[in-house]
Parts: sequence; structure tokens; C-alpha cells
Amino acid sequence: MSVTRRSLATAVAAAATLALAGASSASAQTAPAPVVCDGTLSGVTVGDVTVRYDKSCTLTNVVVEGTVTGRLGSGTITLDRTAVSGDVTTTGHRLVATTAAVGGDVVATESDQGVVVSQSVVRGDVTVSAPQGELRLGSLESSRYGNVIGGTLKVDTAFVDGVVARNVVAGGLLLTGNQAAIEVRRNIVRGALDCQGNAPDPIGGSNLASSKLGQCSAL
Repeated sequence: MSVTRRSLATAVAAAATLALAGASSASAQTAPAPVVCDGTLSGVTVGDVTVRYDKSCTLTNVVVEGTVTGRLGSGTITLDRTAVSGDVTTTGHRLVATTAAVGGDVVATESDQGVVVSQSVVRGDVTVSAPQGELRLGSLESSRYGNVIGGTLKVDTAFVDGVVARNVVAGGLLLTGNQAAIEVRRNIVRGALDCQGNAPDPIGGSNLASSKLGQCSAL
């Protein structure tokens, strides 16, 4: 057995042990309570998390056994080394996710100060609509700052220049109706890389996809 295979086998065995331990622990406890976050939570396990109008919330080393929902507002929601079993949904809030794991979808709508997602794993779709301020999904600098997305990655109606780079996407990568320059580079897309109705055209290159359509046909 090679070193690579041995390491993989060890990792799988460790993950299985942790999963069994987690399941046993969960069955012995009641579901954690939902919380309304205004400030910082660290090193805890909670149920659903709600961030109210114009409030900010930082989750550091937190396990969320539910969803994270940001009500309409201009605060910031930060997920730092945090696992969320359900969806992450924000309207108006700035969203920053670094080394996060999300079991559902990530939906960020009309984020006044932008959306930054790096070094994260999302099992479902990632949809970013009408962001302002900043748009960074992955990284131009290093593959270690890219993301793994189990569904579709979509950016639409962006009003700020942005970067979509070094992501691994199991579904499609879609850019539609954006009103700013978006650089699309070094993504691996199992589905289609499809760009339609953007002004200006997206820029970039070195993307791998099953098909490249529209304004991204040469990228």
C-alpha cells in the first residue's frame, strides 16, 4: 500500500470513528436551542441561528445544528471554522465564510458590503445575487483558498468587480446579468460554465468545464 493510500485509509477510519461518536452523543442529548446572535459565539453547539436587522454575528468554531438566517440589514455575518448542517441565507448582510462547512445551500442577496467565501465546503448550491462592496468566491492567489461546491455556483446582477477562482463545482457555474467585471479563472466545473447578459463580458481563463457557453466560451 502506498503512503497516499495508507493516509487515506487512516483518514477514512478516523472520520468513521468520529461520526459514530457524534451520532451516539447526539442521540443521548436533546436538540440544541435556537439563538439570536448579536456579537460573537465561539466553541459551542447551537440550533438555528438568526441575525436580526442591522446586527452582526461572528461564529468561530461553532457547530450549528440547523440554519443561519440573516434578516434584512447591513451588518456582517462571519463563519470562521464553523459547520452548519442546514442553509445559510442572508439578505443585506455582508457574508464572510472562511474554512466553513455548510450542509445545505448558501444564498446571499443584496449584500451591501459584499460576499467573501474561501476555503469552504458547501454541499448544496451557492447563489449570490446583487452584491455590492466586494465579491470574492475562491482566490486568484492559491488553490488552498478555493471552495468545493456540491451543487451550482451562480452569480447574478453584481454591481461590483469580483473574482470567481479556483473553485471545484459539481454542478454548473453561471454568471448572468452582472454589471461589473468578474474574473473567472482556474475553476473545475463538472457541468457547464455559462455566462449570459453580463456587461462587460467576464474575463479570465484556464477553466475546466464539460462545456463553455455564451460569454465564457473562450475562458
